Amino acid sequence: MTQLPNAWDMPRPPRLHWGWVLLLNMFTGGTFGAFWMLLIARWAKRVRGHSNAHGWAVVYLIFAVLGIGEACASRGESGFTAGASFILYFVVAFLLQGELQEAPVGLSLSSVMVFFFAPIYFQYFLHDFGDRSMSRAGRLIT
Repeated sequence: MTQLPNAWDMPRPPRLHWGWVLLLNMFTGGTFGAFWMLLIARWAKRVRGHSNAHGWAVVYLIFAVLGIGEACASRGESGFTAGASFILYFVVAFLLQGELQEAPVGLSLSSVMVFFFAPIYFQYFLHDFGDRSMSRAGRLIT
């Protein structure tokens, strides 16, 4: 069993304001949201030593990119990959919610907000979490 780090000893979460995540997600048709959830899952894996969400986030990102390409090629008609990425969004979002609620992160997250706004909602809390952990450790917050 791996030893979980203290909040001030763990690596900083991805640093991007949640507003940028929202804006980039809108401009990329959701592909940036898939990429950002992969970064959050990677961070959770580094912090916790393992992550079930990480592997699913990779698959979700692949299907999200393929779904955008398929939608462009078929003039907006959604197909299998778009439907699969829709389902994978929920799988990754709720796996990440569970991992972010467990120690050592211990965030309190609403399932309704995760359902609708997962990458933006996670980043809103992780940005604040990173600031708190840095100030607790006495490090300069930039």
